[in-house]
Amino acid sequence: MKLRTKLPLFLIPLVIGPLVIVSWLALERMRSNAEENMLRQMTTLIHEITVGADNADRTMKANALLFSGSGLLKNYIFTPDEDRYHFALLPLVNLFASYHNAYPDYKEIRFILPDGYEDARFADVEAPNKNEDESQSRWFRNMQESNAPTVSSFEWNPDTLEPVMIVAHRLEFVDPTFEDSTVIEPSHRGYLVITVGLNRLKQQITNTDIGKSGGILIFDPGGRPLYPDAQRMQIPDTTAMFDVAKSAVEKNNTVTFQFGREKLLIRAVSLPGGLTLVGYLPERELVQASKELGRTVVVIGLIAVLLSTGMLMQVLQYLIVRPLGRLGAGAQSIGSGKFDTRIAVTGHDEVALLAGQFNNMAQGLVESHRLRNEAQAEALQLKESAIESLKAADRLKDEFLANTSHELRTPLHGITGLAESLLGGIAGPMPAVAQDNLGLIIASGRRLSNLVNDILDFSKLKHRALKLALRPVDLKSACDLVISMVSVLAEPKGLTLENRIPTDLPQAMADENRLHQILYNLVGNAVKFTSEGQVAIDAFAEGKMIRIQVEDTGIGVPEGDREIIFKSFEQLDSGLDRAGTGTGLGLAITKKLIESHGGTIHVLAKDGGGSVFTFTLPHGPGAQRTEDSTPPGLSAIEANSPNKTPGMAVQRETWFSDTKQPSGKKEHILVVDDEAVNLRVIENHLRLNGFQVSTAASGAAAMVQIEKSAEDLDLVLLDVMMPGKSGFEVCESIRKTYRYDFLPVIFLTALTRDGDLEQGFSVGGNDYIPKPFSYTELLARINLHLLLSRQSRDLQTLNAELDRRVQDRTQALERAYADMERLANLDGLTGVSNRRALDGYLAEAWERSSLTSGNLSYAIMDIDNFKAFNDTYGHQDGDDCLHAVAQAISRMAEKNNGFMGRYGGEEFCLILERPLNDALEMVKAICKEIRSLAITHPGAATGIVTLSAGVSARCNTISSPEDLIHAADKSLYLAKKRGRNRVEPMEIA
Repeated sequence: MKLRTKLPLFLIPLVIGPLVIVSWLALERMRSNAEENMLRQMTTLIHEITVGADNADRTMKANALLFSGSGLLKNYIFTPDEDRYHFALLPLVNLFASYHNAYPDYKEIRFILPDGYEDARFADVEAPNKNEDESQSRWFRNMQESNAPTVSSFEWNPDTLEPVMIVAHRLEFVDPTFEDSTVIEPSHRGYLVITVGLNRLKQQITNTDIGKSGGILIFDPGGRPLYPDAQRMQIPDTTAMFDVAKSAVEKNNTVTFQFGREKLLIRAVSLPGGLTLVGYLPERELVQASKELGRTVVVIGLIAVLLSTGMLMQVLQYLIVRPLGRLGAGAQSIGSGKFDTRIAVTGHDEVALLAGQFNNMAQGLVESHRLRNEAQAEALQLKESAIESLKAADRLKDEFLANTSHELRTPLHGITGLAESLLGGIAGPMPAVAQDNLGLIIASGRRLSNLVNDILDFSKLKHRALKLALRPVDLKSACDLVISMVSVLAEPKGLTLENRIPTDLPQAMADENRLHQILYNLVGNAVKFTSEGQVAIDAFAEGKMIRIQVEDTGIGVPEGDREIIFKSFEQLDSGLDRAGTGTGLGLAITKKLIESHGGTIHVLAKDGGGSVFTFTLPHGPGAQRTEDSTPPGLSAIEANSPNKTPGMAVQRETWFSDTKQPSGKKEHILVVDDEAVNLRVIENHLRLNGFQVSTAASGAAAMVQIEKSAEDLDLVLLDVMMPGKSGFEVCESIRKTYRYDFLPVIFLTALTRDGDLEQGFSVGGNDYIPKPFSYTELLARINLHLLLSRQSRDLQTLNAELDRRVQDRTQALERAYADMERLANLDGLTGVSNRRALDGYLAEAWERSSLTSGNLSYAIMDIDNFKAFNDTYGHQDGDDCLHAVAQAISRMAEKNNGFMGRYGGEEFCLILERPLNDALEMVKAICKEIRSLAITHPGAATGIVTLSAGVSARCNTISSPEDLIHAADKSLYLAKKRGRNRVEPMEIA
């Protein structure tokens, strides 16, 4: 058992024992105090109710005495009978009512004669059981038996069946006739009786709680409970409880009352009127309170024990256990080899002395191990130096291979390209022998290019820098393409290449280029080591994977060598007489590529000779292979033809062959590259396809040529790595002047890192083709960008033409709208403004006058008796008359900066921004001008055409344009009423 366990087991009982004893004593003391407190609470509540009842009784008696001294009561008693009820009763009843209002608990106030007969009464409600003879009532008997002037008695109200208190005061007066005599004694004249309700007492006992279920009861002198509904407990035998309560009153002590299994503690006191107040409390509540208190004490005790135990544990932990634990941990640390471990020495006790000795021991161990570690470090340093040297040599080898391979790609690309352009006819027709030799040059160049690619891929795979672009790939189509590529190697041997992959095989999820590389390595390897027979490719779906088999009839692979062939730079026949050539990287790279796709590869021996290479790839997401899934550029016949050479393929693979150039113009392409071979190869291929080509060997020369003939250029092929000015800088300079769609730029470069590709597009390149590339792909992309450029230029021309047409159409619409707007505001008959124009001008003039507080006048002019004119001369002459009048008014208005128009019919309006008097003068001048026209009018009093007019002006009574028109119209009708041929101004209030 550990020390941290032993110490608490020994010390904790020493702490718990005293705490338990102290808790027990506290519990007993607190339990006694709790019982005393509950009984004291019951006694206090009973005392409060008793004091309240006594005070109420004294108040009632004092009020009865005060009331009896009233002169109205004495006057009522000594008034003769024949006058008492006519004169003295009403004041007395009013006095009774005032007391009732002051004391709502006073239900009745009565005057009772000495023989018990009721003489006067006031009650808050009509008593249905009115009893005029009170001689048999309890209060009457108590009054007869008592010598006190005022007696209070309890009774049950016979009318409401409610408990009430009766306060009776004996009335003794001296007859007023003998009031001055000192010999006459006061005589008994009757009783003043006040009936008081006990609602306040009921509220007190109802709202009083003793404990959880204890309460208060009040008994009448006969033992009947006053308010049984106020009981908080159902007590079946209240009579027995009343008897016990009387005993408690006599003893003035707490007694017990047993009913059933329940035991009550009872305390009782007497109340005025013979009532008994009883307070009760179940004894079980005292027990329950004690239990709850006990539980509380136990919980507190447990908490105290836990706290004290915890504190004790902390003290032991700090003083003993933790220092010893540090010593143990230090010893364990030194045992694990950490010799620099030391323990802090605090204090001067035995534990501190032990810690000091431990530190001395650790120091000795450190010194003994130091010498040994120095020797081991020296040996390790020598070993690491040797390892670093080997790693450096390995890195130099990888860098040499990668750099050498990268530098080989450019001349290889040039050799292959030149051979393909010669085979394509750049130098004219060539004899068949030359064509065959060129085909061999192309095949050898491609084979060497594949070897270079293997070395680069080996470097990338070794440094885990190879990225895959996975997508669904059709295996049968991929195998068709690979067979067409290796057919040139199989044809001289007479080998049969067979693609046995089913057409309904699901697609594989793979990088298409890397899948071609895998198949090319496996099929090419099978052709290399097979002298006769066939090479066949099969594939099967197995669960979530696809299994592909490359089967040959060659020399086979011995069982013990089946793992060696997948290692780098390893070959089975490495002697001088080996059957094949190569670097020994093909199968190693193939294995790494398959594993990068999530598959596996292994080789098996075939019965009868030969070998079977089997590898797996994951399923693609969906579609099955269709019959027309041959890659673009290869027809089904070409893909399966074993006699097609790579050079012939280049001649026939031309994408976008249906993209026509504009007739009569060769599209001009600028090729920029610092390698003369590359320039010649690209130029040959472009000229073969009908392009006009210019070349530049540097970025500076390219910019000079672009500035000189930019309008004639259609596209730029741009290398990136050039002396002086890089391709990226050249492209940035081009984009400062020419847009993407005006002069496309395609980068041709050996840089294939992700950052290079992003930079190429960021500086304004339209496309990015890494070297080495297929000239078929190059021509396809060139034709695509030229097509897009032509379409963009055509679209710009079309947009410019559309903009011009839209502008012309907009101007025509604006002119038409202006004409429509003008015609919409003219009256067709008279040629002056119509009512629409009048309303618009009036709104504007009103707004101006509101802003500037200026003057504004309005006139309505009407041709007098115009209907008679039409009836006499006809509507044609009437229209001529309207036109003549309108033109005369228009001339006068224009001369005086006014605005006029035809309001409708034979009415014309004039708007002037002048005061009323100026407007009157101008309208009068217009009327005079019309009279001077001397247009004959037989229906007029003057014999000629005249005008009647009404004029208004803006003022305090005119609050809107409508009010202004209404005032002018009203003045016009006033002018007509007063005889016509006159001008009337508006009436101003």
